[in-house]
Amino acid sequence: MTKIIRDGYHRGWMVQFTQPEGKPAVIRLGTVLKHQAEEMRGVIEGIVTSYEAETAADGRDSITLESGREDIERARLAEINTPMTTPTLSQWLDWYLRSRTDIKPQSKLHYEAAGRELIRFFGGSARIDHISSLDAETFRTWMKTVRGLAEVTVSMNCRRAKQFFRAAVNQEALAENPFEDIPCTAVANPRRLYFVTREEAKAVLEVIPNAEWRLVFALCRYGGLRCRSEATKLKWENIDWARSRLTVHGTKVQRHDGGVRQVPIFPELLPYLQAVYQQAKDPEYVFTGSRRSGKNPSSYLRYQVIRAGLKPWPRITQNLRSTRETELADDYPLHVVAAWMGHSRRVATKHYLQITESHYERAAKETRPCPSTSQLAANLPDGLTRCWAKLPEHAKTAILDLVSATPIPGTEKR
Repeated sequence: MTKIIRDGYHRGWMVQFTQPEGKPAVIRLGTVLKHQAEEMRGVIEGIVTSYEAETAADGRDSITLESGREDIERARLAEINTPMTTPTLSQWLDWYLRSRTDIKPQSKLHYEAAGRELIRFFGGSARIDHISSLDAETFRTWMKTVRGLAEVTVSMNCRRAKQFFRAAVNQEALAENPFEDIPCTAVANPRRLYFVTREEAKAVLEVIPNAEWRLVFALCRYGGLRCRSEATKLKWENIDWARSRLTVHGTKVQRHDGGVRQVPIFPELLPYLQAVYQQAKDPEYVFTGSRRSGKNPSSYLRYQVIRAGLKPWPRITQNLRSTRETELADDYPLHVVAAWMGHSRRVATKHYLQITESHYERAAKETRPCPSTSQLAANLPDGLTRCWAKLPEHAKTAILDLVSATPIPGTEKR
């Protein structure tokens, strides 16, 4: 006897049956609808029955349970690649997420979060062809006003929604994408930028009790590495001591350029790297406890910032990386800094580089005194001076611009 039961761990359905030798077994179907699970149950029951009777099924030779499993997998793949006509929103999102086997687990969480917002607003039973462009605009406004989500989150959810409905258009389940004209460009928020000074970084490093966690902090502040996906996954084979370089594998940008880049071992970073190397226990990974402890690096480092007597800044690890990139941009060409950080110059300018107080102070000290009009007029030829008052304003402006490029006596920089 076969039956379907809920698969709570995998959030789907599974078929429970008894093998011919009397042993119980289950086949997990994943996140399919209940009527689809019932159809699969019937297929499996037919396979088991034909195996027991040693008869052909559907005009074929005797079927084994193993070949039946292959048939079920093929049926599931066919169902995934052939969506239903005019599905509901829940059905379409379920199909889309199961078909995207190429996305990483963390990215899938973002897709699921955007899907939950869509279902919360439109309802899971709404047909996707009943959602209009006006509905899409209302959905964006609702996320900002009613849900109170940040502009960055709103834009990201709209970008995901545009992907969901673009796939529906490609599968000919929709005529047009209602989210096509909805603004969904990634928005920078300068209010969340914070420059972590070297004095603040030193205070935090002094209170962190573990050498590994000090290195995690230093890799973000002085190496510019992404914390969770790069710093804590560093391996000893990625360190070139002879050339003072780190080979960083960035999974976040892996689809663009392979995600592999080289970062210098800066002098500020070297002592913390050597300290961990001297007490290394794992021959493969640089980090052992900090990588496997299950701690959230951002939460742990935020706690250390508080222990140092400082007010936690927004986006603890992100601003460590932003600070380092701002420092490096003052000394190296931007294309070099962007390559070290693992993103483009456009991303660096939009999301990472900051204007600090030192920039204003240095600009004020290096500004030359502006010469007065009388000083400029003193450099004019005698004939031009006599007819100066008769000249039109645009001519005076052009002449003064030319004269200002010529050093005035007494104002040369020594």
